[in-house]
Amino acid sequence: MDGIIFYFTAWGIWILSSFLIDKKQRYRLVFSAWILLLIIFSGYYFTIDAVSVSFSAILVVLTVYSLLAKYKNKKLFYFWVCQLIGVLAYVSFHLFEMFDPVWVIMDREWMLSVMMVLISLILMKTRFERILLLASAGIHGEVVNGIIFHSFSFPYTIGSFVYLDILALAALILLLWNGVEYITAYLGAYFNQLEKERGKTS
Repeated sequence: MDGIIFYFTAWGIWILSSFLIDKKQRYRLVFSAWILLLIIFSGYYFTIDAVSVSFSAILVVLTVYSLLAKYKNKKLFYFWVCQLIGVLAYVSFHLFEMFDPVWVIMDREWMLSVMMVLISLILMKTRFERILLLASAGIHGEVVNGIIFHSFSFPYTIGSFVYLDILALAALILLLWNGVEYITAYLGAYFNQLEKERGKTS
C-alpha cells in the first residue's frame, strides 16, 4: 500500500526529533513541526487540469527554495547543476519504466531510491546537502513528470504517496550510510590511537 513507508518513517523521525533529540538543538522544534505538516498535508490535493498536486509537494518546494536562498554564486550554481543531473535521472527512470518496464527487475521504489542516494553521495559532501538534493531533485522531477504525462493525456499526481515513499526510503538509506561513515571514522580513530599507544610503549 502506497504511503506506508512514508508514514512509518515520518512518524519515527518525528518521535526522535520531538522526544529523543537534545532540546538545546537549535532547529529541533522547527524540524518536528515540518515533519508533522508533511504528514498532515500528504492526504490533501488540488487539481490543475489532469494533474493533481499534493500539498506536501508544495511544502517541500517552499522548504527547498527557502534553504537555497542562503546559497551564493558558485555554490548555488553547482547545486543547480547537481539538481539537473538528479532530475534527469528521476525522469528518465519513470520514462524507461513506462515505455520498457521489463528492465525494472526489482521493486521500483527501492531501485529509484538507491539511484537517487548514489547520485547525492557522489555529488554532495555533507549530510544536509545530500538530503536537500534528494528532496529538490525528486520534487522537480515530479513536476517534469507531471508535464510529460499530461502531454500524453495521462493522469499524474505530483507529490503522491509513491513519491513520499521514495523520499522516505532514500532518507533511510542515506541515514544508514551516514551511520556506516560514522562507525568507520570512529573505528579508524580508535585503531590509530591504539597504534600510537603501542608505539609509545615499545
